[in-house]
Amino acid sequence: MIDRKYHWAIIGCGTIAPVFAQALHHCLDAKLVAVGSRDISRAKKFAETYAIPKHGTYEDIITDPHVDMVYIATTNDMHKYPATLALQSGKHVLCEKPLSITVSDAEELVNAARTNKLFLMEGMWTRFLPAYTALRQILDQQLIGEPRYIAADFGFKGMWSAERRLLNPKLFGGTLLDNGIYPLALTTDIFGCNPSRIKSVSTIGATGVDESFYGILDYGRGKTAQLSSSIILETPQEAIIVGEKGHIRIPRFWKATELYLTIGEKTEKISAPYVTSADTNYAPFKLTGFEHEATHVMECISSGLLESRIMPHEETIGIAKIMDEIRRQQLEPKPY
Repeated sequence: MIDRKYHWAIIGCGTIAPVFAQALHHCLDAKLVAVGSRDISRAKKFAETYAIPKHGTYEDIITDPHVDMVYIATTNDMHKYPATLALQSGKHVLCEKPLSITVSDAEELVNAARTNKLFLMEGMWTRFLPAYTALRQILDQQLIGEPRYIAADFGFKGMWSAERRLLNPKLFGGTLLDNGIYPLALTTDIFGCNPSRIKSVSTIGATGVDESFYGILDYGRGKTAQLSSSIILETPQEAIIVGEKGHIRIPRFWKATELYLTIGEKTEKISAPYVTSADTNYAPFKLTGFEHEATHVMECISSGLLESRIMPHEETIGIAKIMDEIRRQQLEPKPY
């Protein structure tokens, strides 16, 4: 139960910021009051487009007393600074994934949130979709038995300049930190964050970032995950969870609106569209799926929680540890 309207600010005007801005307009208990950017003209244009009353620098917006909570939508290299400033300024924080580039930075942010008694969550928006609520129900009811195998891929391709986010090593681009985290987070949600072995192969491109990633996570006791991601190959973007009694297939799993449960020869389609707490005619903005994540954050804060049970701090740090190991393997000399 949300007991009041929360005042949100968005920090950063990159690709994901408009998606979250549209979502907030569909959350009955949220009010988008400010946007911050290093480029003031860009912040001004963003504010005009998404009906936001105030714009300014990161510092102006984060320290504004009328802001309750901050959504950080900057490039990966800039997550830590505004998140730290927000926590020091008494603001709750939802930060786009990955929360940080390294385990030590993730731990530092978690400690800052706990010290200041503020809510902090990594923005793994997929976790909060109705499709994932349905997935958890299937797993909790053991309809497919104990999960033993996960296969998930997320590859896309496009034309980007070397200076842009995805191909720029200075901005910590590459597939693992961008879309590779999706199949990884699906795996940790089901199998946990402590694989006994991690084996990965990455394709490093001309700019020095990982353009494709392929990995196997071995959890022992017959549990294995086979994961891949790419920013140069278009893949089916599908996840399959196989149990002792059946399997679940999730098309476009990172933004799922349906899933398929197969037990024996019978397959059942389960529809799970995005929903909203507000009148969908309220604003000329479409539903994006981020409404569920934003609502969850506000519900947690209204309940006095400092972290989410669905995306807890421990798992954020666990995912960072796995990614650190994969990146370490990327730097290993090849035997050929």
